[in-house]
Amino acid sequence: MGNRKFLAADADRSKRNTYSLHSVLVHSGGVNGGHYYAFIRPVLDGQWLKFDDERVSKVPRKVAVDEQFGGSDAKGAKGLPPPSYNFVKFSNAYMLVYVRNDDKGEIMCKIDDSDIADHLREGMLQEQLEKEMKRKE
Repeated sequence: MGNRKFLAADADRSKRNTYSLHSVLVHSGGVNGGHYYAFIRPVLDGQWLKFDDERVSKVPRKVAVDEQFGGSDAKGAKGLPPPSYNFVKFSNAYMLVYVRNDDKGEIMCKIDDSDIADHLREGMLQEQLEKEMKRKE
């Protein structure tokens, strides 16, 4: 059942303390400015999505998890021996969100339209109508 020596004396020991990564919050830039975005798996064993301002796109796990740790990558240029230059990475994960596997049924629940505030649902419908009208023009 894993190492439980760090559990509080009154902790529920009937649950396993294994976790799945749910989201990665990222800062891209430097100390004087930058941009924030998030990678989220709405279903813990499913597709990663990148939420970047008004854009949401599917991304592979490698992009969401493995490539958000700053540093530099050695890259090779055609005709030069590898690595011929270093590429500085400016994106860094600054917060990771985990969900305990035994609790994901409670936390990762299905939502329907009644769970979304009226003003948000109406705003989304209006945006969809506007996009459709522009597409038809």
